[in-house]
Amino acid sequence: MQRFSYFTKGVPVALVLALVLFGVLPGAIPSAAAAAANLHLPRATAAGVYAVQAKGQRSQAAQNFAVLPVLVLKPGSQGTKTAITAGHGVYVRLVGFTPGESAALTANFPLYSGNSLTVTKSIRVDTSGASARVPVYVPWDASDGDVTLTIAGQTSGKKAGTIIVVVHRPGITARPVTLRPGGTATITGRGFVPGSNVTISSTISRTGSTNLVLTKAVAAGDHGAFQTPLPLPGNAGPGAYTVTATDATANFRASAKLRIAAGAAIAIQPSSSQPGQKVTISGSGYAAGVQVRVDATFPYYGGGAHAVSTVAKTNGSGDFLTDLQIPNQAAAGTVVVTARGPKTQSSAKLQIGPIGSGITLTPATARPGSAVTVRGSGFQPGDTIDISASLKLASGSFQTLRTSATANSGKQFSISLHIPGNVVGGVYPVVAKSSLSARSRTARLTITRLRAAITVAPVSVIPGSTVIVHGTGYLPGTRITVSVPVRLTSGSTRTVRSTTGTNAGGSFRSALTVPGDATGGTYTLTARSEAGRTASAKLVVAFLKPSVIVVPTMAVPGTPITVNAFGFASGATVTIYLSGTRLGTATADTTGSLKTTVTVPGTTATGNYVVTAQESSGRKASIGLRVYRKISTHFYFASLYTGSGYHEYLLFVNTSEIRARVQITYQPTKGGARVKTLVMNPHSRFTEDVNRDVGPGVSASAVIATDVPISAERMVQHGTEGALDPGATSPSTRWYFANGNTTHGYREFIAVQNPNGGPVQIAVLFQPTHSHPITIYRRVPAQSRTTVKVSSYVHDAVGVVITSNGPIVANRTIYIHHGLASKTGVTAGQYHWYFASGPKRGSSRHWIGVINTSGHPSHLLL
Repeated sequence: MQRFSYFTKGVPVALVLALVLFGVLPGAIPSAAAAAANLHLPRATAAGVYAVQAKGQRSQAAQNFAVLPVLVLKPGSQGTKTAITAGHGVYVRLVGFTPGESAALTANFPLYSGNSLTVTKSIRVDTSGASARVPVYVPWDASDGDVTLTIAGQTSGKKAGTIIVVVHRPGITARPVTLRPGGTATITGRGFVPGSNVTISSTISRTGSTNLVLTKAVAAGDHGAFQTPLPLPGNAGPGAYTVTATDATANFRASAKLRIAAGAAIAIQPSSSQPGQKVTISGSGYAAGVQVRVDATFPYYGGGAHAVSTVAKTNGSGDFLTDLQIPNQAAAGTVVVTARGPKTQSSAKLQIGPIGSGITLTPATARPGSAVTVRGSGFQPGDTIDISASLKLASGSFQTLRTSATANSGKQFSISLHIPGNVVGGVYPVVAKSSLSARSRTARLTITRLRAAITVAPVSVIPGSTVIVHGTGYLPGTRITVSVPVRLTSGSTRTVRSTTGTNAGGSFRSALTVPGDATGGTYTLTARSEAGRTASAKLVVAFLKPSVIVVPTMAVPGTPITVNAFGFASGATVTIYLSGTRLGTATADTTGSLKTTVTVPGTTATGNYVVTAQESSGRKASIGLRVYRKISTHFYFASLYTGSGYHEYLLFVNTSEIRARVQITYQPTKGGARVKTLVMNPHSRFTEDVNRDVGPGVSASAVIATDVPISAERMVQHGTEGALDPGATSPSTRWYFANGNTTHGYREFIAVQNPNGGPVQIAVLFQPTHSHPITIYRRVPAQSRTTVKVSSYVHDAVGVVITSNGPIVANRTIYIHHGLASKTGVTAGQYHWYFASGPKRGSSRHWIGVINTSGHPSHLLL
């Protein structure tokens, strides 16, 4: 045998050739399995079966392989006989044949079944007349004897041959080789005829009785192998015995040695246990059917000992089985257990381990006034455990806490222990004592020393908010004063206080309200006990920056507006002002915000105002509001003329309590409209210079729109003469002028104003005193004025009627030698007309002009 050493991954591995398998040629390199190494076989290696064993520092493994013999056959020669074990093989190699031809290999193997198996192979010859090695295997059930193997060249007819001798090599093993009476041996066989019946036999001597021939029949497998148990009698005598296996088919025989040990023996399961547990004692090698006494003496925990015994009876094989109870109080150590029979005895050692009991505390570190859970494990089920702890109190005396618990079926217990609130901080033992074993288990409990501490929630607030102060680490039943000095918006400082008491755990909870007029900043809040124990925490008061939003941003007097305000003190009462006028109040919520609706006073004039939200501390915020009054009054003046020598004015009087916004829209005969806005204070009069507004030489109309009822007139001056015209308060589709004249130097003009957004068509009906009526038509563009010169159509005293397809305003102006007259017409005929007076100058002449626009005569009474 050769030995090879390899190193795999730095670990030396010894590869030892020792045993059996198939298919490797001498000089080949088989894999060394898991060792990941190659093994080179020497050329001179003999055919046979070998084993590769890999032994590391901590483990080993093995794998078998076979080295096959090689038969070299030449034409015309007869090879030597070669013995081959059934199921194994041989390599055949041809030389001397015709290059490139095929050769037929034939071997006929007789079988033990009475049949035969012919093995054939076609072997290819290379260009040198030789072939590669071809394996040929002998059937597992081939009969022992000679088998002729022949080779015939298919082209050349060359022949060669040899003799294979088929052999069987049966063998058996018995495991274990040594065992006690009543044990069972495993018999393993190989090399027998496949499928054959194999008889296992052995003659065994018995104590106090005659010898016994043990027999067992078993069938060999497909490869001639088997494995079967062989039980031994319990009274088998000690000594060495031969076990024989006989093949019924070929009468093959194989044997193995078996040894039976002498004397009685006991075993303990488990061999290591704990107090209160049971162990199983098994014995063998005793006389059959006798009583065996099992004894053990157990030292007790804390002193003393206790003997435990039990009696068992052996069976027909001299075996017994019984239980032994370990006392609860048994001390840890080694105990000898002895089993005594009538004539023999045996002993074994039992290891008693310490009780695996223990206790834990959750939490292991606790505060005075809290609860601690004591958990235990490893105690006997039903055991009563007394728990105690001696604690030092703040008064200097000691208090022993006591409670008890019962272990459950899982050997566990759990119970709560309440820590008094006046315990002095330190480390204290908690003891759990078993009532059954009197053993005690201890755990350490750390009581934290009281350190007063407070927390504030929330830590950041706005003025007017309430905070909650939580305190811990104080003595139980103590009065606590919580205070914080706060700077106010007035510049002074106010200390806010609250008082409360601690509970049994030395904790407290108190509420504190920050003044609404507190200024922003970080303040120190203090909680002080009667005994002087103090803790503090920081409280942040936000710097408030009030702001206000008004919706809508433009409003009409008498309508509501929504005020949204932010940044005020929590719960503060906020007053809403409109440029100094109080509109209402609202309360800020916990975030310092508010939303309220107030009404703009109906007497508010058009203009820009300031909405202010202000709390009592002086915090305030403002925002602008534009107020527009609805247009409530219109005046229309159809005729304005700023020609040479003419001066036009618009006169206004505001008799109300409200500032008026007056908008003048000039509508000239040429060009676009011009707008001017002015403001009139309450109870005031105002004159607007039209010439300055529109420039010289302009003919125009005017529309006056105001958001407060006022009075308006037009005044025109020409030299020392002039005229006043109250205008019209609304347009109409019909206008009447009863008096007019275009004779004796009179010049008459009709001014038509279109205030609409689109053009209108007008019809001007002239009704002369001494001739037939005449109608002319005009188109008046949007927001413009048209002038009709009456003398261009009539030379007479004349009345005029103007109709339109849209509302218009009309004015008649008459220029005379010594002055002018300018009036706005009327929009409907009447049954009664009143004239209060007329001028009383010597040269004055008075006329009353009347027109009848109906289709029938009318009677007139002056």
